[in-house]
Amino acid sequence: MAKKLSLFGLFFSLFLLAGCDFYTRNTTVAPTTQTTEAQSEFEIWRDSDDARDLNGDRKINEADFEIYQIKNNYDVWKNSVEALDQNGDSKIDESDFDFYRIHNFFDVWKTSDEAEDLNGDTIIDTKDFEIYGNYDLWKSSTEAMDLNGDSSINVFDFEIYNEFIEFVGDYHIANYSFVSSETYVINSTDIKVSDFGLYLSQMSLSVNNNGEVTATIPESIRTTLGDFYAVLLEGANNMTITRISPYIVGIDTTVTIDTVLVNFTLYLNETEGGYSTTYILGDLDGKPVISFSIIKDE
Repeated sequence: MAKKLSLFGLFFSLFLLAGCDFYTRNTTVAPTTQTTEAQSEFEIWRDSDDARDLNGDRKINEADFEIYQIKNNYDVWKNSVEALDQNGDSKIDESDFDFYRIHNFFDVWKTSDEAEDLNGDTIIDTKDFEIYGNYDLWKSSTEAMDLNGDSSINVFDFEIYNEFIEFVGDYHIANYSFVSSETYVINSTDIKVSDFGLYLSQMSLSVNNNGEVTATIPESIRTTLGDFYAVLLEGANNMTITRISPYIVGIDTTVTIDTVLVNFTLYLNETEGGYSTTYILGDLDGKPVISFSIIKDE
């Protein structure tokens, strides 16, 4: 005899070359004495307090000196590949040089009028600089919008954008499986839970810039689902998606079951085309195993 599965039961939730800095000293040998030519500009810089690892390779060498010159000398910058029209005025001049320096070097940004506490921790540091670099570009793009409803577009909207942009798009459900030694049907319908993938595969999900999910369920299956349609739609439309770890994504939702508001969290593993999950419903006879994938549409 088929067992009725309640709505609550259905919703679960490399050595030398790499490590040494090379420089050459040219010498002239006399019969009894040896003299060394004056230090090169690089050597003078290398031995000064200005010498820094500017490219993050954990070495201080000619590559860093080149960056230092581009950073601090307008003429060197102007003749480098970094010289670009940054402000869109169809010319490359000192204003573009200033833009380059502020957006690429923390020490320059920190002493500029652009520096501010962008993450609300009451200090201005490299974390704010990282936010600033991307925020400035975002704010001037078509992606910028008021995402928190405060009638302004600011860094708080940018933080929301950063949190959810990876999820924005349309999805469909696939690879549904329900394995159990017992037969279950959805309460108030005659639909076997093992066959429910047929209906889920016809649904589409859309995630917006706030991580909110909207479900679309075709009219053709609404009648078949009966009272369960409203429950399924409510649960789907109350979903919000967030990243929990580099590999795990969580979907939170609420749904009303028998007049009781129930909270669910669905944990998803990231896959090449989207996400997947597998749950063992240990409280049910036969300990059913349910799994499915949420695939992002191209």
